[in-house]
Amino acid sequence: RLVGSEMCIRDSAWIQLLQCKTCGFGFTKELPYSEDFFPSRYDTHFDAANEANNNPFKDEILDKMIADIEKYKPAPGKVLDVGSFAGVFIRKIAKKNYTSSGIEVNPTMADYTKNVLKLDVQKGTFLSTHVEKESLDVVTMIDVLEHLVDPKQIIQKVQGVLKPGGLFVIKVPNLWPQYYKQKIANLIGISDQGIFENFGHINHFSPSSLRYTLESLGMDVLEDQVSDSENWPKTNLKNIFKNHFRTCFNFPFKLIKSIFGINLGLNFIIYARKKDISQ
Repeated sequence: RLVGSEMCIRDSAWIQLLQCKTCGFGFTKELPYSEDFFPSRYDTHFDAANEANNNPFKDEILDKMIADIEKYKPAPGKVLDVGSFAGVFIRKIAKKNYTSSGIEVNPTMADYTKNVLKLDVQKGTFLSTHVEKESLDVVTMIDVLEHLVDPKQIIQKVQGVLKPGGLFVIKVPNLWPQYYKQKIANLIGISDQGIFENFGHINHFSPSSLRYTLESLGMDVLEDQVSDSENWPKTNLKNIFKNHFRTCFNFPFKLIKSIFGINLGLNFIIYARKKDISQ
């Protein structure tokens, strides 16, 4: 069903958002023809050294995620981070006695993390990169799956490379909270973009739609969580205030989740396990 249409500000093209009537998955109707569109889009003007060493936005999110991974799949184990970007996550989890590696489509980031940071990172897309079958204990996709064409095929490959009982961790934006947040931002004049502006996010998940997809492909969903907010560097009072505001803003969503089981967070994390049919 058609959810809505928005004008893409950059080129005045209309983009339509559709939603599956069965599971609630949202997706953009039209995609670019060129296979090079998305890889070239994610190689724009990033300072690799700064992203790797001076960018603490997701530190608290990653630390919490690693603690949960330790709970569900204790070390030692092999971890693959799909969309490893500046290598922050794979460096963090390696300190917890996991063997970590990454795949990164952005050539600037892939080259820097491999050649300068000496991390085990392959350059390319997940579907085009060879990963040995049933070789991994954990696969993570942190703010990645919303950008990838054919998420079902992606999840099926994850199934193939995970060991039986292996853990799949996904962090994505939450469709309807993000949709209404953007509408409010437009209304009060602090933004002029749309939720699917310029093909930034081509997939729009809710906890229920992602759970439906994972379970339909044979995975057991362990839990979904309201994700913590990204934080600004604590370099001035303005950023410290903004961080406190984000924490307070997120608190009611966590409370609602704990009491009613409803996930209204702007972003969510879901933990799923590959079924071990030998047991």
